[in-house]
Amino acid sequence: MAAIVAELKARLAEITAKVQELRAEIAALEGQRTAFETVIRSYDPTYHPSSIACKARCGIARCRQ
Repeated sequence: MAAIVAELKARLAEITAKVQELRAEIAALEGQRTAFETVIRSYDPTYHPSSIACKARCGIARCRQ
């Protein structure tokens, strides 16, 4: 039983670390997105972020804005 609990705790630590990595990556990507939107608006003042479809890597549009 103790071995099972130890395995579960180890897996939980791995998942927690991965979530933290993904949050950092998301923050960086959001910053990049904001920069791109700023540049696009400088060339096209009528640009609105929702005018561009968000596509997942698999090609399915499913964006939350």
